[in-house]
Amino acid sequence: MNIGPFLDTPGWQVFAVLLAYAWTLYGSGIVVPKILGWIDKSPKGTDSRVGTVIGKCENIIAVTCVLADQITGLALIFAAKSLVRNTDKDDKDDYYLCGTLVNLVWSLLIGFAARLIVQGF
Repeated sequence: MNIGPFLDTPGWQVFAVLLAYAWTLYGSGIVVPKILGWIDKSPKGTDSRVGTVIGKCENIIAVTCVLADQITGLALIFAAKSLVRNTDKDDKDDYYLCGTLVNLVWSLLIGFAARLIVQGF
């Protein structure tokens, strides 16, 4: 089954892509903390501003990879995070992994929705 783009006007397509980035960046600030709140072991003494910036960069990379049809590029997120986390082993690994995965899933959902709207399947 081939579904064409829902928006075929270039101006609306650009608007949809910009909206996808905005919704991903804004929504991840709501969705990720809410889900991580269910994990009752939030690490104390961590700098949440750094984590927020890293998360927003993950959002941008994920949505861009989906829109550019470069899904294998998502490995960049995991490779970079595993390099950093490899030196810092502690009991919070599951918390950080959960945050990364929730953030990535959120970005992928928005990215694929934008791709469907702009490019179709």
